[in-house]
Amino acid sequence: MSSDFGYGLFNVPIAFSPQADDVLAVVDSQGVISVWDTTRHTLLASNTVIQGAANALTYSGDGKRLAVGNP
Repeated sequence: MSSDFGYGLFNVPIAFSPQADDVLAVVDSQGVISVWDTTRHTLLASNTVIQGAANALTYSGDGKRLAVGNP
């Protein structure tokens, strides 16, 4: 997903769980992954996984793992 709020274009990696349509993972510019329940609007988990920004995020096929990428 790309956004431009007048400060330049930036990318925010997101991924929906393949096992639960209402579970969304997002990684911020500090390398923190947050997993959200989009139905209840609640944070399920949060953890710093890499140092700095990430440019890719995906779930494993069974929905049990997240992979994050940084060039």
